Amino acid sequence: MNDINDDGSSDTRRRLPEKLKRCIAFHGHICPGLVYGYMVAKQAKELLGLRRS
Repeated sequence: MNDINDDGSSDTRRRLPEKLKRCIAFHGHICPGLVYGYMVAKQAKELLGLRRS
């Protein structure tokens, strides 16, 4: 089964969290380091009790 849609997007990319999609757009591409950094930052934010103002 082809996982690429008519518009060139993949089902996997459409299921990504919106904040991660914004990180990918800023970074220019998706890579393991970006995903790892996103996950670590998200966990650190939660553990430190940080909220966006």
